[in-house]
Amino acid sequence: MLYQEVIDVNKEINDKCAELANTMYGLSKTFMQISELNKMIKVSRQNDLFAKLAKMMSGTGNHFANTGELIKLYCGSHLKYHLQEYESMSEILQAREQLKE
Repeated sequence: MLYQEVIDVNKEINDKCAELANTMYGLSKTFMQISELNKMIKVSRQNDLFAKLAKMMSGTGNHFANTGELIKLYCGSHLKYHLQEYESMSEILQAREQLKE
């Protein structure tokens, strides 16, 4: 049952990462709009600054989305396979111990 709890928590972490990624994408879009506004009023330094910030936020959003997916896969979904492997190995070790006796 502990394994199922770990799997559920990892799915929740993935969901939270996806929400955070969406927030970062929204922030990136807002920064890009501010950049375009500064371009229209001919403030090139702020235009460049907000364009770079938008790019950073977009990259950070991608990072959060990918990290959440990796956590869900490797710490959650693949855990059931490790559990199956562990159970079969423990059965083999028990049978080995019984043969030794």
